[in-house]
Amino acid sequence: MARRVCVALLLVVLGIYAGATLAGHAQQQEQHRRLHREADPTKQSFADVERFRALFESSERDAWQKPFEVIRALGVQPGATVADIGAGTGYFARRWAVAVGREGTVFAADFEPNMVVELRASAERDGLANLIPVLASADDPRLPDGTADLIFICVPTPYQAGTGFDASALEDAFGRIDGSKVIVIKSTVLPGTTESFQVRYPQHRFLFNPEFLRQDYARAEFLKPDRQIVGYCAESRHLAESVLSLLPDAPYRRVMLAKEAELTKYMAN
Repeated sequence: MARRVCVALLLVVLGIYAGATLAGHAQQQEQHRRLHREADPTKQSFADVERFRALFESSERDAWQKPFEVIRALGVQPGATVADIGAGTGYFARRWAVAVGREGTVFAADFEPNMVVELRASAERDGLANLIPVLASADDPRLPDGTADLIFICVPTPYQAGTGFDASALEDAFGRIDGSKVIVIKSTVLPGTTESFQVRYPQHRFLFNPEFLRQDYARAEFLKPDRQIVGYCAESRHLAESVLSLLPDAPYRRVMLAKEAELTKYMAN
């Protein structure tokens, strides 16, 4: 397994930590939630860097977002390549850059030009030569070709009575992935979905890695899960153990058929 990893999973982890309840930091958490509740964040202006620096870089944020616990839980190792999409002022990107070391690389992508200028300035100020700012567009992170070999995807798949889970967001994500990648689906789907994607997108290798998180205990259960399973298709069986080794440890760890993993998650819901 190559060590280049695009941590799309970061989107999920940040949501878990942002949901933690710490009364002393409730106001700042609400500011973050308000920002992410916008119907279309690409249409609001992030040009006022000073304003967002005060929000994104607040010392209070460490207390409730726990960035180093996030990085440790994801198991990112020195020498890895990380893509931080929507990097903002670089709050996480700088920490990723330290975690992967001089042999690693962090691509910090943002669609606001002023943020990219800020990213470049902070990387130079902190001596992080391995942090590469990237000016993205609203629908394209513009990462260099070959940046990621392994991509974790967790997007909303709302349940609709009579039709099941809406997998259109997954379809949209797959349509944006070039080349041949290892794709790990973390969204809740109906049994058989992973195999159907493998048939429809044969250039990729699909696996399924569900999370079993209760709302009130999501942060604790992400850091210390009671089970960790990876479901595979026939074409991805040889990759399952390697992907499992990247995930936070758990008392119960197992690889199984994708349909079995999907059913396990479906029944747990």
